[in-house]
Amino acid sequence: MKKTDWAVITGASSGIGKEFSYELAKKGYNVALVARSQDKLEDVAADIEKQYERETRIIPLDLTHEHFAQELSDKTAGLTVTMVINNAGFGTSGPFLEIDDNREIEMIQLNCVAVTKIARLFLKRMTETGRGDMIIMASTAAVQPCPWFATYAATKAFDLHLAEALWYEMKAKGINVLALNPPATATNFLAEAGIPTQQKGLATAEQAVHTAFRALGKKPSIIVGGKNRFMAFSERFTPKKLLLTVTSHIMKKMISTS
Repeated sequence: MKKTDWAVITGASSGIGKEFSYELAKKGYNVALVARSQDKLEDVAADIEKQYERETRIIPLDLTHEHFAQELSDKTAGLTVTMVINNAGFGTSGPFLEIDDNREIEMIQLNCVAVTKIARLFLKRMTETGRGDMIIMASTAAVQPCPWFATYAATKAFDLHLAEALWYEMKAKGINVLALNPPATATNFLAEAGIPTQQKGLATAEQAVHTAFRALGKKPSIIVGGKNRFMAFSERFTPKKLLLTVTSHIMKKMISTS
């Protein structure tokens, strides 16, 4: 890494994206922070500049807008971007037919379409220099179908498979791609997804970020937490009907407000 290297982090105003922003600044990257909330981005940028004396750039942007990629390209033009945290996303939960239509489509747009556009934008740049890293945010929900979390889990399966395929395609070009699969994490994601935040055994954003950096460049994907990795492995040998029954029970319990 060079002192002129930049990291672009989407969803940088809170949660895992914010934690990545601080950790990358600590590692010596300049950071370009992308999210919808300008005020939150300004606070994060000011704190990073104070703590780590790195350059920052805030990019208030709605990644669900059709032409966001051109704006993101313009606002990062001239930067040597060698790290991208393709993190922005949100979830919905509950019975599939009861979730608002527009909210579901917006989630697909952000979790799948935007992730793909961002990957194409920055991986093209990285191939010109033959170096770079990209972490794509998937989820433990990506490794099996999830009743009551159906569309979200499907979008994250898309992200997982995209990242793993890109790991293979890009490694010969000197670029590392990783799918990061965190479990339920103590961030504002849960509340936005309509899931009670008082859950036992939540992972932390710090745990997710540290897991990602340990795996980057070594494997195509990583699940956060040894217990979660074991469960994902064991699910390969579980009959699908039984797996769906168990997953349905877990998700119903998670989203219940009773």
